[in-house]
Amino acid sequence: MLTGFNKKKNVHFSFPVWQATITYSLLIIFLLSSGLAHALDGQKHDILTPKERNWLETHPVIKLAPDPDFPPIEYLDDNGNYQGIAADYTRLMEEILGITIQIKKLDTWNDVLDAAQARSVDMFGAASESPQRREYMNFTTPHIELPGVIIVRKDVDATLDLEKLKGLRVAVISGYIWQDHLSNDHPGLELDLVADMKTGLQKVSFGMVDAMVANLATATYTMEKEGITNLRVAGESGYFGRYAFAIRSDWPELAVILQKALDTITPDQDKAIIKRWVGFEPVAAWVPDRRFLIIIGILIVLIIIGAILSWNIALKRQVRQRTQELKHELSERKRAEQALSASEDALRRVFDSVYDAIFILNLNGSIIDVNKRMLEMFAVTKDEAVNMTITDDFSEPGKQEQNFA
Repeated sequence: MLTGFNKKKNVHFSFPVWQATITYSLLIIFLLSSGLAHALDGQKHDILTPKERNWLETHPVIKLAPDPDFPPIEYLDDNGNYQGIAADYTRLMEEILGITIQIKKLDTWNDVLDAAQARSVDMFGAASESPQRREYMNFTTPHIELPGVIIVRKDVDATLDLEKLKGLRVAVISGYIWQDHLSNDHPGLELDLVADMKTGLQKVSFGMVDAMVANLATATYTMEKEGITNLRVAGESGYFGRYAFAIRSDWPELAVILQKALDTITPDQDKAIIKRWVGFEPVAAWVPDRRFLIIIGILIVLIIIGAILSWNIALKRQVRQRTQELKHELSERKRAEQALSASEDALRRVFDSVYDAIFILNLNGSIIDVNKRMLEMFAVTKDEAVNMTITDDFSEPGKQEQNFA
């Protein structure tokens, strides 16, 4: 009985011991596996080799110069902060790699290109690869891809491609990838280099150039911001703006490091960045209602009435002005006639007061005028004298009376 009791007792007490032993063993295995997993996980997230990590430590300052006016891809806001799609990717690079990228602010994209060639900046946040740029920069794979489009005024209703633009003036932003593509592949185009997107779109809007080639997102963003409403997309350029990180070519290590960090970005992270800056939801077309049309009709009628009244007032003003001018002309004419009459009277008085006989001849020899002395000397009337000619003999007064008898 005791043995049995002891057996039961032993069994009773031995069960918790085995249970505890198994529990402790499982706990130890779990802790060991967790520690190993954590260690492996730490190694997994350190995507860089010791050599690459050492390179970053020996280059603590990495200077990035963004395009100051390239929204929504990248730009400097009113406070000088780096914003846009490329800025979000740059901050992701800093987070993944545990580094700080210094932003260098320059005035224009051409200044950025010059600084890169002079090695005063180390990288770009968003740049397209081209043969010209490969001479001094290395590129990661693109993290932003946008189509290049042809933008024209809305009154141009044709669908266009680059071949149809030959001989026309086409605006492109100076230093942008579109300039390289069009210069290399389409020498027949007359390129008008502009400083920024706003200037190029305004030139198209005002008819100063025929078209502009630019990426769709930036063009749309600028048109909405600036309220440019008379432009439309007439076709695709056939090129894409594939924007990547560009790194100075004498730092190939940094290009490899950034590419490794880019490869860890998930599709969800890509979508979240693009969605933040580029809206894809269609905007419903505005259709005027009946009340709006009535108001516009009334305004048009009022404008027409106002134009007619203004025309009548202007016409009356012209009639009054012309009447005053005619009155003035008539008054001047009367004054001139009076002056002429007075002058003629004075001349007649002088003519008649001369003591000698005077007569005035016409070209055919007939007398057209005589003075008083002439009439007195030859005893003729003025009417008789003006009917005579120079060949008539009126040297003796008696003869004249006989001739005229």
